[in-house]
Amino acid sequence: MKKTILVLSFVLIFATAGFAQQQSVKIDTSELTEEQKAQLVLQIEQMKKNNSPLQPENLSTEKVNEWVNLGKNIALAVTTVAKELGVAADKFLESTTGKITFVMIAWYVVGDDLVGIIGGTIAWIVLANIIIWSFRFFHMSKKVKQGPKDNPTIEYIQRYEFVSKDARLGSAVVHVIAFFITTATCLTIIFG
Repeated sequence: MKKTILVLSFVLIFATAGFAQQQSVKIDTSELTEEQKAQLVLQIEQMKKNNSPLQPENLSTEKVNEWVNLGKNIALAVTTVAKELGVAADKFLESTTGKITFVMIAWYVVGDDLVGIIGGTIAWIVLANIIIWSFRFFHMSKKVKQGPKDNPTIEYIQRYEFVSKDARLGSAVVHVIAFFITTATCLTIIFG
């Protein structure tokens, strides 16, 4: 049952993302002049370019250099420390002190990103499990075996009785919304 819920939640996440990307907006341009229509098309193309930050024309030279020089800067820092100690960089990295120094330099350079990735992932796992547990408690039936062990009778009972069907539906909607908000927030923490 857990696998089914997990698979369904992932399918739901990816399906909504797919539907959101395919959604198009129809604009009535019948009352616009040809010049205004052309200007509108140009503005739409410009907005498309501005919304995708990973296109080559939107990447700044500084950002590309920052990404390229990250590893080089870590290696340069380790080499400088090794030179100050009068040891070859290879020998220095094999020692315990060299390993600790390397970890400290790497943490200084990428520590904030690493905290975001690990913290966001742990937060999502914990919060998503709480939401799924709550959904199962309020909306899934509990299997109860009664009678002798060799021939028990199996009965399914609701753990929680809602006042009305609307209350049950409202609770399900709140659980789904909470799951999506939690997922979006944690993805922002991880990738933001």
